[in-house]
Amino acid sequence: MFMKFPARFRHSMTNLYESLGVGRKASQKEIEEAYLSLKKVFTDDTMDSMAQSMMADAKMAYECLSNPEKREEYDEYLSSHLKVAGYQRRFANDFSESDTEEEERTKKRDKDRGKRRFEEQDQFFNEKFMNGYNSRRRKAQEEEFHQSIKNFTSKGEDVKVEITIDFKESVRGTTKGLMIDKDVKCHTCKGTRAAKDTEISICYSCKGKGLKKDQLFGSLIKCNTCEGHGKIPVKRCGTCNGKGLISQQIGENIVIPPLTEHGDYLKLANLGHTSAYEGGEAGDLIVKIDIYNNGHYVRDGFDIYSLLPVTVSDALLGTYLEVKTIDGNTTTVVIKRGTMHKDLIKLPEKGLYDQESGKYGDHYAKVYLQIPTNITKEVNDLIKGCF
Repeated sequence: MFMKFPARFRHSMTNLYESLGVGRKASQKEIEEAYLSLKKVFTDDTMDSMAQSMMADAKMAYECLSNPEKREEYDEYLSSHLKVAGYQRRFANDFSESDTEEEERTKKRDKDRGKRRFEEQDQFFNEKFMNGYNSRRRKAQEEEFHQSIKNFTSKGEDVKVEITIDFKESVRGTTKGLMIDKDVKCHTCKGTRAAKDTEISICYSCKGKGLKKDQLFGSLIKCNTCEGHGKIPVKRCGTCNGKGLISQQIGENIVIPPLTEHGDYLKLANLGHTSAYEGGEAGDLIVKIDIYNNGHYVRDGFDIYSLLPVTVSDALLGTYLEVKTIDGNTTTVVIKRGTMHKDLIKLPEKGLYDQESGKYGDHYAKVYLQIPTNITKEVNDLIKGCF
């Protein structure tokens, strides 16, 4: 007794092999691979009715054909069905052909139908993929356009200046007053670029967007008609000559933090040139720090190094000398007998304060031996006699 199969397999030209897109002689491995490939494709829960029906057919076909006993029963059923159909066609058309020829023709038909089904699936998912791709592409283009507008209108230009301070100011920190020449909004037109009581029209070239496509490369560029503003004044302001900005000297207080290094840069936001575009931010003020040092002090982290001149006699006989520290005070140090050139004399906790550790660095006095160049004959003979 044959197993019962759904009516759409028993009374239509579609069969289980067609649902998986394989032939009747396909191996178990080929059947499994065909089903898994379809399962990977049909993973979206939002599939339409056509896709859901195709997946249901493939699942039913795999459940039957993956079981050897069920597949054998189905093959017997399918063979008998094809034979009856073949006899009917032979009587109707008054010609005969062997079961082998009928089976070959059925196999070819199954193969063609399987191919058509996969083509339909490919077309379905290609359309679905392309719709998503086109949607993402349009969104990316819109984001690129808005970002391009932002790049043109977001900030004014930066102002770059240099400040010279001495070593102690760099260590302790200081505040310096500075006069800066920078662009500000025109006090007459308030940045609109138009003369008083005159109209402003939308740019005919970019339709008010301020940007347009480069015809050669296809990229977005600033509109050269309205200079990126999107609007064109009918009559330009006479004070700023239609630029919307005028140059003005403005005083700024620059706060220089402690432990600033030579060549450091300070970035002060929105203290640069005013943006020429509506809604744009002002540029930044970039300050380069130059430190004037007479060579007396050198900093290494929180430690301070200074030169300590010592005469030959003091180095030979020993003495006491005063060392001026970074805080402006003096400390007495001992010059021992036989002190050598470039010897370091440590002054503990006389350096800079480290807020993280809560400790002070050290001060190192580096001996600079002063050797006389003009020596009398008597002194020369005396030195020779001693050594």
